Amino acid sequence: MVEDFINKYFIDPIKTGEGYNPVNTAAIALTAVLIGYLILKLLKKLKIKIDERLALAVAPYVFIGSMLRVFEDAKIVSNILFVTPFLFFWGGAVFIAILIFSVLLERRTKIPYFKTMFLVGILAIAALLPKLNFTNLQGAGLIFIYFLPWLFIFGFMKFWALKNRLIMLIQMLDATATAVGINYFGYSEEHVIPNIVIQLFGPFSFLFVKLLGVALILYLIDKTSEDNELNNYLKIAIGVIGGFTGSRDILRLLTLS
Repeated sequence: MVEDFINKYFIDPIKTGEGYNPVNTAAIALTAVLIGYLILKLLKKLKIKIDERLALAVAPYVFIGSMLRVFEDAKIVSNILFVTPFLFFWGGAVFIAILIFSVLLERRTKIPYFKTMFLVGILAIAALLPKLNFTNLQGAGLIFIYFLPWLFIFGFMKFWALKNRLIMLIQMLDATATAVGINYFGYSEEHVIPNIVIQLFGPFSFLFVKLLGVALILYLIDKTSEDNELNNYLKIAIGVIGGFTGSRDILRLLTLS
């Protein structure tokens, strides 16, 4: 009975490429919250300040994760380890190992940990990126056209904190890539709630749902917590989620169409 349940809601959707369902979505979300809490505790133990430097250190690895996921989409590799959520588990472990190494190196050499992490990440991107074959320039153009208004809106919204505007841009780029892929190239949405919205109101409705949802979350973070580091951590997490799914959608669109 338990084995059938696991196969139905967790194993089979991964094998068949059906994507997410309410059960595995809830389980993954709860696991992500737990892992996020443990990472926060680790950062505190390592005495890493949660600020823009941490965000800079994390950024290349978000893109690396999306590239590895697209490797499986494009059949450059064919291995369940390159499918989420398995990619998150071992990829996260590698990231934490590099983080700990960079912190220990900083303590011995005074080289800031975030510089080491950023450099290692950029070198990995340089090694992996040539393996992708970018063929769909039309997709790139459409994403740019639809994303341009958001760039202007949040670029000139001076009354809002810069970090909030950057997170909104990351999330709106994700939503734009999703809408363009579905509307023009026949892609489908894997995640449960976005798929419901898109089925009911069309692909571009997702942009405005994402706009309102993320803006509300950022507003609540700013208004309900006075812990600056916790606020930064939550915002980095939101940026990581949007950055991973957005860059994966963009890379898949540029390489698979």
